[in-house]
Amino acid sequence: MNPAATKDNWRRRRASLKSQGKTRTLRQLSRKQSRRTKHENHIVSKQIVSYAKLHRRAIAVENLENVRKPKSKIRGYVERSQWAFYQLLQYITYKAALLGVPVIKVNPAYTSQDCSRCGQRTKPNGKIFVCASCRHKDHRDSNSAFNIGMGGNRILDVGLLADSVSRRSGVLVTPFLATTEAYAYA
Repeated sequence: MNPAATKDNWRRRRASLKSQGKTRTLRQLSRKQSRRTKHENHIVSKQIVSYAKLHRRAIAVENLENVRKPKSKIRGYVERSQWAFYQLLQYITYKAALLGVPVIKVNPAYTSQDCSRCGQRTKPNGKIFVCASCRHKDHRDSNSAFNIGMGGNRILDVGLLADSVSRRSGVLVTPFLATTEAYAYA
């Protein structure tokens, strides 16, 4: 699955149909694209939650609630990425809740600029991150993922598992597990 290539293909097809004035076919294509994206997000979320459950881990994700605001620094990147992040997060959250896996939302600030080894802030050059201090070399996204994971660990280390609370560094969403008695009388 390459969501960027798939979405680019959909975009070109929609532009062609729009220029030809085929609104009915355009609506059908839009529904097909929505179904495919939904299906892909279900597959990915199931894999993520199953892995976390199997290895008894929490899931740490970037808190992207404010990413669409007009002055957001990463708004353009998210709009170009062509992935339904919010939908994927919703699927991860509800599947994790069913299996009792905690989901941690981590503040995304500087996750791609901080070195995952020494913590020094260095701007990445293209897709490669090279720390100016310790010379650690990694892919920019891998470095960011390690920082998000460490941010999730810091939230867990503070002991926030008791309740869903918000802190400056992130939010821990504890799963709600409904009992079977609640549905027995419905």
